Amino acid sequence: MIHHQKQIFLIFSIMVISFGIKAQGKTSSSTFLDKTIFSLRFVKAFSTVNNDKQSSNINNLYSKGFQAKLLYLISEKFAVAVEPIIHNKGYTNGSNKVNITYLDIPLNIERIKFRPFITPEDFFTIGLGFYGGYAISGKNVNGYNNTTQNVKFGDAKTDERTRLDYGINFSTTLALATFIEFGFNAQLGINNVTPKDLQINGNKTTLTSMGLFIGVNTNIFKMFKK
Repeated sequence: MIHHQKQIFLIFSIMVISFGIKAQGKTSSSTFLDKTIFSLRFVKAFSTVNNDKQSSNINNLYSKGFQAKLLYLISEKFAVAVEPIIHNKGYTNGSNKVNITYLDIPLNIERIKFRPFITPEDFFTIGLGFYGGYAISGKNVNGYNNTTQNVKFGDAKTDERTRLDYGINFSTTLALATFIEFGFNAQLGINNVTPKDLQINGNKTTLTSMGLFIGVNTNIFKMFKK
């Protein structure tokens, strides 16, 4: 799954770098690009499931992920941000592990504050919004006998998870030294990812994921123009 994450992240990288180069090549009359910042990030996250009917031995799953971001300024104080992220969600139970790769696409309204911490382009944002997610693939790892099985997706009794997830998204970013940024992301799932045929007697499973990230944004191209 990490191999697939890297392939998708490479596509994100090529797209973002291409947009960034084009943005710096435009004249000042290009209003949209002048108000746009692209970012690429590496994420270190942990996730868990929320289900009262599951074992009390459930623990967090720690994983890595990759994220791209498009931030568009709609005023001097506010911005709209789209932040597609490839990461894993799941849990551990003793030596067993459920590890599912998701593509989540958060959409935030962000409060942005430009402040010259180190350079004039430095800024801080705090954002709140919603996300939609899709399970790309998943593995059940049995640590007792060293076996791995694919997670079954669907709504039948023989399935383990639905593919779709959605919920509330929160993020905060601090961008320093012109182009370096780091911060915090959180996704609080509100969709029941238990297959419909198993949603009996109030059986409900939701997902929670939180992580720290570090990355770069297209303000880096300004350095080459100085």
